[in-house]
Amino acid sequence: MPCREIDASTLASKIIAVDTPNVIYRHLFQIRDSTGSPYRNQDGAMIGHLIGLCNEIAVLYEARLRPIFVFDGETPLLKAETMRKRSVQAAQRGFRLDSSMKDQMKRALDALGVPWVQAPEEAEAQASYMTKRGCWAALTNDYDALLFGASCMIRHLSKGRAEVCVLSEALESLGLDRGRLIDLALLMGTDYNPGGVRGLGPKRSLQLIRTCSTAKAVLAEIGQNGEMERKLSEIRSYYLDPPVAGSWRSSWEPPDLAEAQAYLVREMRLSEASVGRLIRVMTCPILPGPRQTKLDC
Repeated sequence: MPCREIDASTLASKIIAVDTPNVIYRHLFQIRDSTGSPYRNQDGAMIGHLIGLCNEIAVLYEARLRPIFVFDGETPLLKAETMRKRSVQAAQRGFRLDSSMKDQMKRALDALGVPWVQAPEEAEAQASYMTKRGCWAALTNDYDALLFGASCMIRHLSKGRAEVCVLSEALESLGLDRGRLIDLALLMGTDYNPGGVRGLGPKRSLQLIRTCSTAKAVLAEIGQNGEMERKLSEIRSYYLDPPVAGSWRSSWEPPDLAEAQAYLVREMRLSEASVGRLIRVMTCPILPGPRQTKLDC
């Protein structure tokens, strides 16, 4: 999928919807103890997700972005088998985000004055919807966001650079509209139909979509209509109209210093120095002008 790098300073003051599970899992696989196991505090409680959350907030605030964190809800039936396999693998490695960990992150966000929203089902679907309702982009590296209709996604943000993928630019580059992009993805395989259609790789799938226009016509062309056609049609409908929350809080408050210290430091045993640095990043005044990229306090 065509993406491009931009100067992160141009994103100052933009509102973004953060695909929380996608982002936090990236941190979880990096934040481990010396044995490679999930990081725990002195009481034995896993806190890698909270450290990752604080690190992510710091990066976003340093870039002068205004994040709204999106939490996933129920797993859609269409994705149940894929998520079951992932959950087993993640649990075996000790990196599974459970409901209590999500609640801990929500409490941390409340203490830090950062808004969040609970999605009915898929976080990337909710984040994508929010790009049509005031958010500039969805922060995720899951290309499903584009299939769900995100106008823009930020795949990576680091060291003053941001990798972005703009839906309109991607469609123009591929010579497709969104409906045909969804069909192309379904032929190649998504989380909802792993492996895609037998015998079709990316290159041939794109050729067939350009020739036949729809996945339904492609399946008829290669003699795989019937049950496969029904399945892809159901997934396509989900991409076009997923369940989403219609409202959310979009105000950013100063961190509650007492609550942040009480919860993150004294209860969850995060480093007092690290939490203090995060608070300083979050409370540093935003100077006018898009070129301001360094903290001055």
